[in-house]
Amino acid sequence: MYLHSSGSTGLPKAIPIPHATLLDRAHFGCTNGMFTGVVAAFTLPPFGVAGVACQILAPLFAGHPSAVFPPALNPSSPITLTADNVMVYMRRNKLTSMIVFPAFLHKWAKDEAAVKYLCSLDNIGYAGGPLLPSIGQTLVEQGVNIKAIYASTEIGGASLYDGIAAKEDWEYFEWNPLLKLRLFAKGDGSYEAHVLSTDQQHLPIIDTPDKLGFDLPDLFEKHPTKEGLWRILGRKDDVFIDATGVNVVPGPMEAVVNSNPHVATAVMFGQHRMQSGILIQLNESGLADDVDETILRDHIWQSIEEGNRIVQNYARINKSMILFTTLSKPLPLKVKGLVRRKDALKLYEHEIDTLYSNAEKAGGRYEIAAL
Repeated sequence: MYLHSSGSTGLPKAIPIPHATLLDRAHFGCTNGMFTGVVAAFTLPPFGVAGVACQILAPLFAGHPSAVFPPALNPSSPITLTADNVMVYMRRNKLTSMIVFPAFLHKWAKDEAAVKYLCSLDNIGYAGGPLLPSIGQTLVEQGVNIKAIYASTEIGGASLYDGIAAKEDWEYFEWNPLLKLRLFAKGDGSYEAHVLSTDQQHLPIIDTPDKLGFDLPDLFEKHPTKEGLWRILGRKDDVFIDATGVNVVPGPMEAVVNSNPHVATAVMFGQHRMQSGILIQLNESGLADDVDETILRDHIWQSIEEGNRIVQNYARINKSMILFTTLSKPLPLKVKGLVRRKDALKLYEHEIDTLYSNAEKAGGRYEIAAL
């Protein structure tokens, strides 16, 4: 079977998964407590590993029926995957578990009726990106059972759903015990990881220097007090190095800014620069190109301040380092709805250079964003 990679670091790729590997993955992934009752299989694209798990593997290996969107009466107008449509069909089919993108939880968290419904579900796994800590904590405190899921097309399900993590540890996961792992401390509290190929885990892609396994594209962090729990810090390819040689992980700040109702998507920048900045695309409820940028900054500044509270000092963003996209140059997105970082920064390379040039002309000094 050929599955579709996310295209997070380049063009999407077709990943060959041998049947033996698919069976190994299915045995673990579908019997670890994630799937119960009727599974929502329309919450994810069907051509990726999670979509295949929900639509094909869960019924075969866990015995749970899966619900998909009904066939479109007009093939040119299929039902689209949106937070609103997912909620409609979840209720209509009386479903009990789902895997969903964090962006949907961000939207549902603002709807009292949606939160009440989410509390009635057995399991909600989120994957594919970061969930804003304040939203995740609020949902858990209201009784929603959410957990982080870590998986990829190359290695399958890498996290144990029904493990030792308590409800309050919703953003942490326990590694799949069937995986053979190598973890490397980076010296700053983060870790890189290799998954090694074994008789039980035949990897379709081998790219470690010693040709023994797959180099995971993410950085990880241990739970501060509980052994065996980990969380994702962000993708290694997303990390950039500022002018002082410090690694900046953009994921936490971007997650906060993306939760702002005026923001469609955001991407941090600052490679080899003295200060980080952020490129923001407003959503349809945002403001037009001819609106003064001072007004635009005011609309999202509260979110920037919230992000500045949870990141290191060197990753904070000053109000002068906010750049907005134009209607004529929308940011390129991948299937998960997240921005294609490298392409986006290339698209706005001139505007970013101009922003830094203007800062240098103003005196060459960069203010540290105050809390």
